[in-house]
Amino acid sequence: MKHQIFTIRGQKVMLDFQLAELYEVQTKRLNEAVKRNIERFPDHFMLQLTTNELDEMWSQIATTSGASVRKYNRDDVRPYAFTEHGVLMLASVLRSSRAIQVSIAIVDVFVKLRDHAKDPLFKRVNRLEDESIMVMRLFDDVFKRLHQIQFSDLPKERKRIGL
Repeated sequence: MKHQIFTIRGQKVMLDFQLAELYEVQTKRLNEAVKRNIERFPDHFMLQLTTNELDEMWSQIATTSGASVRKYNRDDVRPYAFTEHGVLMLASVLRSSRAIQVSIAIVDVFVKLRDHAKDPLFKRVNRLEDESIMVMRLFDDVFKRLHQIQFSDLPKERKRIGL
Protein backbone atom coordinates (compact mmCIF):
# COMPACT_ATOMS: atom_id res chain seq x y z
CA MET A 1 0.00 0.00 0.00
CA LYS A 2 2.96 2.34 0.61
CA HIS A 3 3.69 2.39 -3.12
CA GLN A 4 0.24 3.90 -3.69
CA ILE A 5 0.98 6.99 -1.61
CA PHE A 6 2.37 9.94 -3.54
CA THR A 7 3.54 13.42 -2.62
CA ILE A 8 1.56 16.12 -4.39
CA ARG A 9 1.78 19.80 -3.48
CA GLY A 10 3.79 18.82 -0.42
CA GLN A 11 1.12 16.44 0.90
CA LYS A 12 1.03 12.65 1.05
CA VAL A 13 -2.03 11.51 -0.91
CA MET A 14 -3.75 8.51 -2.46
CA LEU A 15 -5.65 8.66 -5.75
CA ASP A 16 -9.39 8.06 -6.10
CA PHE A 17 -9.14 5.05 -8.41
CA GLN A 18 -6.64 3.34 -6.11
CA LEU A 19 -8.87 3.95 -3.10
CA ALA A 20 -11.92 2.70 -4.99
CA GLU A 21 -10.08 -0.54 -5.71
CA LEU A 22 -9.16 -0.93 -2.02
CA TYR A 23 -12.71 -0.13 -0.89
CA GLU A 24 -14.06 -2.51 -3.54
CA VAL A 25 -16.30 0.12 -5.15
CA GLN A 26 -16.29 1.75 -8.57
CA THR A 27 -14.35 5.00 -8.84
CA LYS A 28 -17.48 6.66 -10.16
CA ARG A 29 -19.43 5.60 -7.05
CA LEU A 30 -16.67 6.76 -4.70
CA ASN A 31 -16.59 10.20 -6.36
CA GLU A 32 -20.40 10.42 -6.31
CA ALA A 33 -20.38 9.77 -2.54
CA VAL A 34 -17.76 12.47 -2.10
CA LYS A 35 -19.74 15.00 -4.16
CA ARG A 36 -22.91 14.26 -2.17
CA ASN A 37 -20.91 15.07 0.99
CA ILE A 38 -18.54 17.70 -0.39
CA GLU A 39 -18.73 19.79 2.81
CA ARG A 40 -16.80 16.98 4.53
CA PHE A 41 -13.88 17.34 2.10
CA PRO A 42 -12.19 20.74 2.41
CA ASP A 43 -9.12 21.55 0.28
CA HIS A 44 -6.70 20.02 2.79
CA PHE A 45 -8.59 16.68 2.66
CA MET A 46 -8.95 16.36 -1.10
CA LEU A 47 -7.55 17.98 -4.24
CA GLN A 48 -7.93 17.39 -7.95
CA LEU A 49 -4.78 16.75 -9.95
CA THR A 50 -3.80 19.18 -12.66
CA THR A 51 -2.94 17.81 -16.08
CA ASN A 52 0.75 18.50 -15.43
CA GLU A 53 0.67 16.71 -12.08
CA LEU A 54 -1.03 13.73 -13.68
CA ASP A 55 1.53 13.58 -16.49
CA GLU A 56 4.40 13.74 -13.98
CA MET A 57 2.90 10.94 -11.91
CA TRP A 58 1.82 8.73 -14.78
CA SER A 59 5.05 6.78 -15.06
CA GLN A 60 5.20 6.29 -11.28
CA ILE A 61 1.64 5.01 -11.22
CA ALA A 62 2.23 2.68 -14.17
CA THR A 63 5.26 1.06 -12.59
CA THR A 64 3.84 0.75 -9.08
CA SER A 65 0.26 -0.29 -9.75
CA GLY A 66 -0.27 -1.47 -13.29
CA ALA A 67 -3.65 -3.01 -12.50
CA SER A 68 -5.02 0.30 -11.26
CA VAL A 69 -3.75 2.15 -14.29
CA ARG A 70 -5.56 -0.16 -16.69
CA LYS A 71 -8.81 0.69 -14.92
CA TYR A 72 -8.15 4.42 -15.22
CA ASN A 73 -8.41 6.09 -18.60
CA ARG A 74 -6.21 9.17 -19.06
CA ASP A 75 -8.96 10.83 -21.09
CA ASP A 76 -11.38 10.65 -18.15
CA VAL A 77 -11.85 13.42 -15.64
CA ARG A 78 -8.64 14.17 -13.75
CA PRO A 79 -8.43 12.03 -10.61
CA TYR A 80 -8.92 13.31 -7.09
CA ALA A 81 -6.19 12.87 -4.50
CA PHE A 82 -7.10 12.33 -0.85
CA THR A 83 -4.87 13.22 2.09
CA GLU A 84 -4.69 11.09 5.22
CA HIS A 85 -7.68 13.00 6.65
CA GLY A 86 -9.61 12.65 3.40
CA VAL A 87 -9.07 8.90 3.40
CA LEU A 88 -10.42 8.73 6.93
CA MET A 89 -13.43 10.84 5.97
CA LEU A 90 -14.16 8.44 3.07
CA ALA A 91 -14.96 5.71 5.60
CA SER A 92 -17.78 7.80 7.06
CA VAL A 93 -19.10 8.67 3.59
CA LEU A 94 -19.01 5.11 2.23
CA ARG A 95 -20.45 3.60 5.45
CA SER A 96 -19.34 0.03 4.98
CA SER A 97 -17.31 -2.23 7.25
CA ARG A 98 -14.82 -2.69 4.40
CA ALA A 99 -14.37 1.09 4.14
CA ILE A 100 -13.70 1.37 7.87
CA GLN A 101 -11.14 -1.46 7.85
CA VAL A 102 -9.35 -0.09 4.79
CA SER A 103 -9.30 3.46 6.17
CA ILE A 104 -7.73 2.31 9.43
CA ALA A 105 -5.06 0.36 7.52
CA ILE A 106 -4.32 3.33 5.26
CA VAL A 107 -4.05 5.77 8.16
CA ASP A 108 -1.61 3.35 9.85
CA VAL A 109 0.56 3.43 6.71
CA PHE A 110 0.45 7.25 6.61
CA VAL A 111 1.56 7.37 10.25
CA LYS A 112 4.43 4.93 9.60
CA LEU A 113 5.55 7.03 6.63
CA ARG A 114 5.50 10.16 8.79
CA ASP A 115 7.59 8.38 11.45
CA HIS A 116 10.12 7.25 8.81
CA ALA A 117 10.41 10.80 7.49
CA LYS A 118 11.55 11.94 10.94
CA ASP A 119 14.31 9.32 11.05
CA PRO A 120 17.78 10.96 10.67
CA LEU A 121 18.97 8.11 8.43
CA PHE A 122 15.99 8.65 6.11
CA LYS A 123 16.85 12.36 5.91
CA ARG A 124 20.49 11.57 5.10
CA VAL A 125 19.47 9.14 2.35
CA ASN A 126 17.15 11.75 0.83
CA ARG A 127 19.91 14.37 0.95
CA LEU A 128 22.38 11.97 -0.70
CA GLU A 129 19.81 11.15 -3.36
CA ASP A 130 19.30 14.86 -4.09
CA GLU A 131 23.06 15.42 -4.24
CA SER A 132 23.57 12.46 -6.59
CA ILE A 133 20.91 13.87 -8.93
CA MET A 134 22.74 17.19 -8.92
CA VAL A 135 26.08 15.48 -9.67
CA MET A 136 24.50 13.52 -12.54
CA ARG A 137 23.20 16.77 -14.03
CA LEU A 138 26.66 18.27 -13.79
CA PHE A 139 28.17 15.24 -15.53
CA ASP A 140 25.54 15.48 -18.27
CA ASP A 141 26.46 19.13 -18.78
CA VAL A 142 30.20 18.31 -18.92
CA PHE A 143 29.64 15.52 -21.45
CA LYS A 144 27.46 17.75 -23.62
CA ARG A 145 30.16 20.43 -23.67
CA LEU A 146 32.85 17.88 -24.47
CA HIS A 147 30.70 16.57 -27.30
CA GLN A 148 30.26 20.11 -28.64
CA ILE A 149 34.01 20.72 -28.52
CA GLN A 150 34.78 17.40 -30.18
CA PHE A 151 32.43 18.02 -33.10
CA SER A 152 32.80 21.76 -33.42
CA ASP A 153 33.97 23.49 -36.59
CA LEU A 154 37.49 24.04 -35.30
CA PRO A 155 40.16 23.26 -37.86
CA LYS A 156 41.52 19.74 -37.39
CA GLU A 157 45.01 20.47 -38.63
CA ARG A 158 46.96 23.62 -38.11
CA LYS A 159 49.21 25.16 -40.71
CA ARG A 160 52.80 25.03 -39.66
CA ILE A 161 54.42 28.37 -39.15
CA GLY A 162 58.09 28.68 -39.74
CA LEU A 163 60.55 26.13 -41.04
